[in-house]
Amino acid sequence: MADTTEPTPVHLPNPKLAALLAWLFPGLGHLYQGRRRKGVLFMASIVSLFLAGMVIGKGQVVYASTLPLAPVPPFLYDGWPFICQSGIGVVAIPGWIERSRYMANEGPLFISAFYPPPSSERDARERRVDLTSTDESGEEVRHPNGPAKRRYDLGFRFEVGMVYTVIAGLLNLLVVYDAHSGPMLAEEEKEDEEKKDAEKSAPDGSAA
Repeated sequence: MADTTEPTPVHLPNPKLAALLAWLFPGLGHLYQGRRRKGVLFMASIVSLFLAGMVIGKGQVVYASTLPLAPVPPFLYDGWPFICQSGIGVVAIPGWIERSRYMANEGPLFISAFYPPPSSERDARERRVDLTSTDESGEEVRHPNGPAKRRYDLGFRFEVGMVYTVIAGLLNLLVVYDAHSGPMLAEEEKEDEEKKDAEKSAPDGSAA
């Protein structure tokens, strides 16, 4: 039979708490476990990637969608980025709080950048938000809702900034997994290999 090696998990202290901390803030779970190099690396890279997306998108690319579920395509188009961005807890928690405040007709509580844009012309009128833009020819462009206006006004900056923040959120899910389960290391069975080589090289005493 061929010799096989099995992955051996690394035993880390309190993996559930470490995973929670890693979700709340990139690298925090690894710092809690004493894995400082990884913690600093994850913190610097993921936070920098997320902040770069926020700067590119002028702070308007992270929010929980308030568009109605029907019709479904507009909601999915506007809502899926935040689901991915929620891989970072410090993004997900204030984002959902700001969404709940929006639905309750209350203003922003934490960071106004996480406060959703108006989901309809009616909401825009009530909140005194202008849904019009000016195109290159000087003509007025009217948008059906706030998300459409943001995409139009920012152009490619909205898409690029959104992609950066989405990737940061998805990468942090891998960090959470690593904080919970640790790296999988292959166990080297050198002694078994040496015995197998010795048996092949030794004369067969059972032969007549």
